[in-house]
Amino acid sequence: MTADKLKALIADAWADGQYPGDDAISYDKSGYHLECKQVADFFRRKHWKDITLPVLCTYRGDASACLSFMSPEACRFYLPAYMLIAIDNHDEADVVAESAWSMLLPKDDPSLADYWRERAAGFSPKQRKAIVSFLRFLQQHYGSDYPAVGPQNALSYWEAAV
Repeated sequence: MTADKLKALIADAWADGQYPGDDAISYDKSGYHLECKQVADFFRRKHWKDITLPVLCTYRGDASACLSFMSPEACRFYLPAYMLIAIDNHDEADVVAESAWSMLLPKDDPSLADYWRERAAGFSPKQRKAIVSFLRFLQQHYGSDYPAVGPQNALSYWEAAV
């Protein structure tokens, strides 16, 4: 699959995606968790289509960690932005691109398993198919960048989920 076809597939799969709401971006709503507050403030009122690598470069924290501090709904909503960055700017984006596929990697650590399952559970069938295509694309084009753990490790889970 070409990059352009994959980007169109992702855009179509998330075309009906709903913004989670200003108060549902981070998983912590107390205002005391610094990273959650920064993520919520940065992404507030932004659609996933507005998040590009230059936009993420203005984030004052670790942009590659943002998905980790989001609520499951926000994580699913903003994932396509990270996927598109990984496709268009893989080498330049570095760990930001890596965060897209690593968010899709099932967690073996029991303390993270429920956290991960909650994020992974809400994707539509169309979105799951786009995720599989995305992981295959990364594996095909950048697999040698990830000799130990990479998109290939997430692929088997998502292929079974389609």
